[in-house]
Amino acid sequence: MTETQLIAEPIKYEPYFNPDRHEYIDKSPWKKNFRGIRKEHKCPCKSYVFSSTLQFNQHIKCRVHKKWLMNYEKEIKEINGQEKELRIENEKLKKQIKKCEIELNNCHLLIKLLQEKVQNQEQQKLESEQDKFYDTSETNEID
Repeated sequence: MTETQLIAEPIKYEPYFNPDRHEYIDKSPWKKNFRGIRKEHKCPCKSYVFSSTLQFNQHIKCRVHKKWLMNYEKEIKEINGQEKELRIENEKLKKQIKKCEIELNNCHLLIKLLQEKVQNQEQQKLESEQDKFYDTSETNEID
């Protein structure tokens, strides 16, 4: 028998912002002396996955991670700026969608009105033809 296991995605590691020094610093995602099951974390600097304090401490010493950490604040500002632009664009698109929905509803109403008008004209034509067929006002008089 084979067992099916669900494997959780690693948690994205994010450095801690130190408000006293106005900079981002590395901080272990686990409390000191934590003995429970540790979830895997994934550092965005080079997609390094770690699940122990030892792995974390080794990783934050590497040159790639240090460079990433120095540029993290600038990266966050860029992401926040892009996020703001995307929210604005999203609102514009929502407004356009509402306009299109209103226009579509108006078109549906116009189609209904035109269909009713055509049906009424056809009905009147049919009634007119029936009246002519059954018209008894004309009498044939013989002289």
